[in-house]
Amino acid sequence: MKYNLISILILFSYYVTSQNLVTNGNLEEYYSCPTANGQLDKAVGWNSIWLIGGGSSEYFNSCNINDNGIPQNFFGYQYSKSGIGYIGYGFYVKSSSHVVEFSANNLKTKLDSGITYIVQLFLSKTEASNFAISEIGVHITDSINADAIYNGIVLPEVVNQRGFIYDTLNWVKVEEKYKAKGGEKYIVIGCFNPNPQDTIISNTGGPYTYYYIEDVALYPINAPIATAQTISDTNLCLGNSVSPGLTQVEDQYKAEYEWLWYELGKEKDTLSTEEFPVFQPDTTTTYVLKLTDFKYDVTYDTVTVRVADCKEPTNLKVFPNPTNDKVYFEFNSTIPANMSIEIYNLMGQKIKGLHYLSNREANSLEINLQTQAAGIYFYRVLVGDEIKFMGKLIKN
Repeated sequence: MKYNLISILILFSYYVTSQNLVTNGNLEEYYSCPTANGQLDKAVGWNSIWLIGGGSSEYFNSCNINDNGIPQNFFGYQYSKSGIGYIGYGFYVKSSSHVVEFSANNLKTKLDSGITYIVQLFLSKTEASNFAISEIGVHITDSINADAIYNGIVLPEVVNQRGFIYDTLNWVKVEEKYKAKGGEKYIVIGCFNPNPQDTIISNTGGPYTYYYIEDVALYPINAPIATAQTISDTNLCLGNSVSPGLTQVEDQYKAEYEWLWYELGKEKDTLSTEEFPVFQPDTTTTYVLKLTDFKYDVTYDTVTVRVADCKEPTNLKVFPNPTNDKVYFEFNSTIPANMSIEIYNLMGQKIKGLHYLSNREANSLEINLQTQAAGIYFYRVLVGDEIKFMGKLIKN
């Protein structure tokens, strides 16, 4: 009983602090995998509004490998926009005397009076239907009157303003504002006009219009929205670690975000799903952060971590030697801090003294002896006050 109470409190806390008030808006969560048409109630938080003569919306999920799967299913072929599931709607049948299918969602919390919310959904028309319509709407209510909806009496609070939706390849975003009366706890999606204006776009499918819908969201217009942010490109000594994340999401909203880290060009090989992961690369690596927010929008950021061997050099190659002007000092590791190179003539007089800052991107230095007279010279390489290398130079 104690554990059940804790679970209820955690669930309650999650719902109260959610920004997207639509339950399971991306249709990923399900009670059981759909096995036939008309099984929307298998998706958590969703159900069809059904009366005799109407229909029941479909639930498609990649857990099904047959007619109710993704991307291939009974009504067409479409990949999900962000997850593994979406809804299928028979919105309208030509020459029918009634509207067809509706779906309802139980919001996580009731809407607050006077607050303006954003209502969002994505649609894609199936290849199986000849007709396209524009009058797809969302009814936002404190109670559901199935008879009124079915008979075309209900006027939806939000209606698509983008015109006819024809696209069968991409997901089309419908987004509108809604000022709440207060107490609304359901949304109903459908075509609320029994006789909507239609347009025929092909003769290869059925005399109806059928759409897929995914990524449904309803959230306050002033909800804070985080985007993917990483640290600037940086240098790292071999053996050290780096934490590249910078995105800041308030603790109560983190459950609605998804972090996905991977190496550039290797999106399928997830390195971490943490907000602030720690990596220890052994070679220069570009990391990508893919961040999905509470309304299922995705942003990206990248950071390149250049890895260098930061140990003090133990080997030196000086060339060309003899030289006519320039001479290069090439080390077996990058340039450490406080390195200096001194050049002396045969009299022991220092003719050059050069000091260098740490450079973890380079392992060689150039010195120009063009203005020096021909002859024999000596060099010393120091790190701090310690002499690391000594040798002879010949200037032609």
